[in-house]
Amino acid sequence: MKEKIWLYFILLQPILDLATSLMLNKANTSLSIGILVRVVFLAYVIYFVLHHYFVKKSWKPLAGIGALGLYFVINLVINFIYKDPFSLGAEITFMAKTIYPIFLFIAFYIIFKNHLLKPESLLKILTVNAVIVSAIIIIPTVFGISFESYNSSFAGSIGWFNAANETGAILVILFAFTVLYYLKAGTWDVLALAALIGMTVSVYLIGTKVATGSFVLLALSTTLLLMLKKRWIKSGIILLALAGTLYGITQSPVAQNAKVVEEQNQIRQDMYKEKEKHFTADIIEQINMYQEYRKKSIPALTQVLSSRDLFLLMHYDFFKEAHPLRKAFGMGYSSEYEKEPKMVEMDYFDFVFSYGLILGVVLTVGMILFIFQTIKMGIVELLRKTRDDRKILLAFSSLLVLGVSFIAGHIWFAPAVSLYYMIMLAILYAWKFSNTEQNLGKAR
Repeated sequence: MKEKIWLYFILLQPILDLATSLMLNKANTSLSIGILVRVVFLAYVIYFVLHHYFVKKSWKPLAGIGALGLYFVINLVINFIYKDPFSLGAEITFMAKTIYPIFLFIAFYIIFKNHLLKPESLLKILTVNAVIVSAIIIIPTVFGISFESYNSSFAGSIGWFNAANETGAILVILFAFTVLYYLKAGTWDVLALAALIGMTVSVYLIGTKVATGSFVLLALSTTLLLMLKKRWIKSGIILLALAGTLYGITQSPVAQNAKVVEEQNQIRQDMYKEKEKHFTADIIEQINMYQEYRKKSIPALTQVLSSRDLFLLMHYDFFKEAHPLRKAFGMGYSSEYEKEPKMVEMDYFDFVFSYGLILGVVLTVGMILFIFQTIKMGIVELLRKTRDDRKILLAFSSLLVLGVSFIAGHIWFAPAVSLYYMIMLAILYAWKFSNTEQNLGKAR
């Protein structure tokens, strides 16, 4: 029964996201059932992890968890002293979002290592989630009652979800899980086909560059792997999804939004020539600041990153001027701000600025080791005579999502997304350290 709690919680994710979105958009409240359920579940996850290690008398992991907790306390105290303005609620909320994926990864690693759940059953539930998420996007869009992906100037629909970038990231990860499930399922498996069709349409509708690009890369790599094994029907089905996406790009919200961005940039530049006529003094000061950052950056990079590079430069300036203790232990949520907090929205840099050089070095070393080990795992598996395409695809997907997290954010600090990514990483490490897939899938 305890094992089923995890399955039920995963299956509940789209409903939690839907409930959160409806409460934010219709009830106009920031507190929702989704937030409350995830907070309660985080408490359970922490208990599960600590109880496991105490029972096993594994003192090293407990010492590591204790050291991390102490670090967060030091970060909080330092920013309480030196940060102005300082919001205790905002800082604690951000820390909760930070530790959520950490404990989830540890928990799922324990679950897979001890064979408490079968990856196959988990992949099936995640594929069901893909169908549900797609339905929540497609059905409201068809009936004209969906929320817009962006503001009224841009095209794109997110159904009844709240945030386009987070929803796009969820689609990318769920597509990877669906393909992993489909590789072992029957050619005409109804669940897999429904998920593949639903997500292809959803990615088209949502209109985000990252989701579309990631979808194309995953579909292309899957098609190539299936063709190498001469699995023509399955490769043809994935190829149809890929072809549909590529054909539709020119007419999709992605293309329309690119044109809108270009037009708005031109209008903005014309208005900047006579700033005093169009903007207040405070706005002019901000414009001047961002124009200085634009001079330091590369125009093409600014366009690709949707101006995230400018916010990166801004936070780097905050970091250079910060107290040495804040540089070492972190500047807290959104590093520094006067009125409204604004993060870089690139997870790696947000983490480093928020938690300082000490934890930043730990993260950097961990990322480098992870990238090296994952590439090695993928290459070794690719060169085997009896290769497992699922391991190759999982390795590629993990690196792709890490890249999305690095470039576009909305992975690590988004609880709705980080759960899926932590499951992906836990399965990756479980497969990496297992002798055979059969042993991994054996239930306790």
